[in-house]
Amino acid sequence: MSDSTRSWEQFVRHRPELLRYVHSLISSPEDAADLLQEVGVVVLAHDDDAPSETRAFALWCRGIAHNLALHHWRAVRRYNHVFADWDDDRDGAEAATRAPSLSIEETLADRESLERCVADLDETSRELLRLRYVCGKSSREIARMLRQSPEAVRMKIMRVREALRHRAVEDVTPA
Repeated sequence: MSDSTRSWEQFVRHRPELLRYVHSLISSPEDAADLLQEVGVVVLAHDDDAPSETRAFALWCRGIAHNLALHHWRAVRRYNHVFADWDDDRDGAEAATRAPSLSIEETLADRESLERCVADLDETSRELLRLRYVCGKSSREIARMLRQSPEAVRMKIMRVREALRHRAVEDVTPA
């Protein structure tokens, strides 16, 4: 039996225990399932490094899960809700009701400013934003489409959002 087959069998054997552990780290069932799949990918990719002893293997998998969960929470903490209502079909009056401190004119001006900032982006950046915030694709789904790692996609999206923030400040600040 090959090392990768042995590693995968051990991973499958420990899967229920790992899933409980992952759920203790991440409450969302979807995110926990995604994280467990990522652990499986790492196990397969690093089967040469996998401990052969059962207890050590389980601890190794838990360590991988812990590191991936930390990465998940860092990404969640950085998430900015600036694009949360991009594909919202509500009109400006309802949007103003959600944010009573802004007038309808201010809300429309902010939206127009954001649209100008997005229009100034290159096509690749606009497509990333469209896939993530309009189509609702996860970074993993986008990564598969672009043949990149989910981490690379998350980093690119983070950089595009940061560029938009800077551009929006320039757009609002009088010269």
